[in-house]
Amino acid sequence: MLTALALLACSPNPAAGLWRAEPADVTVRVDLWARPLPELPLPNDLATRFDKTSATGRRINASLVAPTVLEAKVRRNLSRLDGWGLLPTISVPFSESIDVSSVIAGHRDKLYEAHNDVIYLIDVTPGSPDYGKTLPLDIGEGNYPVVSPSRRQYGPFDPRGDTLSLLFEEVDEDKNGNGVLDLGEDLDGDGVLSDDEDLDGDGILDLPEDTDADGVLDVANYLPGQTPPADDLRARADALMYFFDRQTNTLLAKPLEPLRERTTYAVVVTRRILDQSGAPIGSPYPFINHISQNAALRGLDALLPEGLQKSDVAFAFSFTTQTGASALVAVRDGLYGHGVQGHIGEQFPARVAEVLGAHNSSSGSAQGSDAAPDNPFVIYSEQWMGLLQGIAERLGADLAGSDLFGAFGSEQSFVDYMVNGAIDSPQLFRRQGEFGEPLPIDEQIWSEDLTEQKATAIAERVYFTLVMPRLEESAKGKPVPLALIGHGHTGSRMDTLILAGRLARRGVAALAIDAPGHGRSVSELESSIAVGLAENEGFGPFVEALTKGRALNLDGDELGGLDSGAEFFSSYAF
Repeated sequence: MLTALALLACSPNPAAGLWRAEPADVTVRVDLWARPLPELPLPNDLATRFDKTSATGRRINASLVAPTVLEAKVRRNLSRLDGWGLLPTISVPFSESIDVSSVIAGHRDKLYEAHNDVIYLIDVTPGSPDYGKTLPLDIGEGNYPVVSPSRRQYGPFDPRGDTLSLLFEEVDEDKNGNGVLDLGEDLDGDGVLSDDEDLDGDGILDLPEDTDADGVLDVANYLPGQTPPADDLRARADALMYFFDRQTNTLLAKPLEPLRERTTYAVVVTRRILDQSGAPIGSPYPFINHISQNAALRGLDALLPEGLQKSDVAFAFSFTTQTGASALVAVRDGLYGHGVQGHIGEQFPARVAEVLGAHNSSSGSAQGSDAAPDNPFVIYSEQWMGLLQGIAERLGADLAGSDLFGAFGSEQSFVDYMVNGAIDSPQLFRRQGEFGEPLPIDEQIWSEDLTEQKATAIAERVYFTLVMPRLEESAKGKPVPLALIGHGHTGSRMDTLILAGRLARRGVAALAIDAPGHGRSVSELESSIAVGLAENEGFGPFVEALTKGRALNLDGDELGGLDSGAEFFSSYAF
């Protein structure tokens, strides 16, 4: 017993942080009991819970109690994440306002020199390739601007329709400077000051200050001393401060490069940040960190960048990043039959599931290059251009006289033929529930822990278009190089045709698929008309093949119109 007491007396204080913090009037704000949500710097492992089934040993500890069903669903999915984002905005709230100029003084170096920074991000994971590295941060230096390029997207009666930013306010609502959101004196809404309405006795009808009805006293988030005129958009954009939120007294920083997955980082907030009286800010605790993060921050004193002493540190906290590329690598390895997802490769071998017809066999008399002229699966460039010309003539259009069509046809002359086909691809999220009902978009997500647990893969038919160059444009006797072409948001694999001719001119074949939820945005009626017109030219099957894709009818319109990529326009974060 005496030996145990002696060892206990010699051990460090179990309730102590790494080292003592200097007392301060203004501190980093940490209130784990605040409601509706705790107030603390983020990202932060204080807001995670232990889970031995997670690759990082953590899960985000998101409360599932929320005022709306949508927010409850978001929080449920947040609680499945095994760490924080790889390019996070680091937010540090303070108990009171700070001197913004003290932040600017440390973060306006063109080369991002760290000797006088006020906040640091350091890799503190032993064994990490970047262990001990200080990562550069953007503190409102323009790498992540928040000014909207257009102000025409708001409604005509929006009280903030003139705003340059959706994140920060540009209006000061405290008209009388009392620091309180006044509801106004016009109690009966008649626009006239009655005797019982003159609450402050100044003889003036005071209007409500909450001009946007959000229940918050808004403060213009401009740089110190900046009050740009409302009609000077350039001055307003230059004055807008997007590294500090005056309304919540929160400092905002963002890494200039993505972080490593499954890695723990330390955020070091220094006493170089000053409060409004010019005194350094401090820690909410007697020590520079929460005691639960002692292990993660152990050895931090030896990792402090040159010029920063222990006495300069006001507060430090740690966070661990989530699984990122490893999940994609696990799926990729699974496609080759390896690893925990090896069953995917067995279920979905690399083979073409279907080659779609291009024309009726009786129409295959047009001349091609080396393929058999009666091959029902290919359409030659001469046939393709003739098909467009024939459809245009039936619609009364003159494509032949169009400069655009001429340029397109010139590039298509280097194309030999096109083929449409399909593969069965593994889809790692379900679109339908147990009874065949459509699942909400926020439930159509990949499962977590793809590096740890087998995922259920569902077959999805994915269509492709292959465009081959003429042999005279290729290196004879050698395989033709292949370019995989991606399309833009709401586009389809048919966007490939714009580039295919240019690639064919250089002897390169082009292949494209439709992205998830994408394809030709045509209704059933439009599709049938297009196929009918092409049928007259003998190439109905080819046009029908082009209309096949992965787009869905998300709005349920009676015409069955497909909405390519529309599910990407969603408030569902996951």
